[in-house]
Amino acid sequence: MYNYNYDVSYSHINGDIGDTTYRKHLLGACNRNNWNDDIIKIQDNIYDKFKDNQKFKKIIKKGKEYGFNLPFELDEQFIMSMLFSFNFYETFHKCLKDLFNNNEISNDNFTQMTNLLS
Repeated sequence: MYNYNYDVSYSHINGDIGDTTYRKHLLGACNRNNWNDDIIKIQDNIYDKFKDNQKFKKIIKKGKEYGFNLPFELDEQFIMSMLFSFNFYETFHKCLKDLFNNNEISNDNFTQMTNLLS
């Protein structure tokens, strides 16, 4: 089960400490102490929960267009995994928190997310 209200904040921390904080926050929001395949299942469940939301769809589409510097077309599950990566997760988590609590992504968080994917 994903903790949508977990406080994810690491982008202001530089170097290895920032990377470690990112990993701790990702695991914490997923209610895990160590990385395991359950995290992929959690990401799949999040996708299934919000896949019909219009702004969520636009973020996935924007991720597909962005391509994450990969030389092949990405499917939606792969895009979800990339949105949980270091450069995107803090902002993407805010979007997920909005969806969970308000059934809508705030305009500010949506704009931040789409700007990251530009």
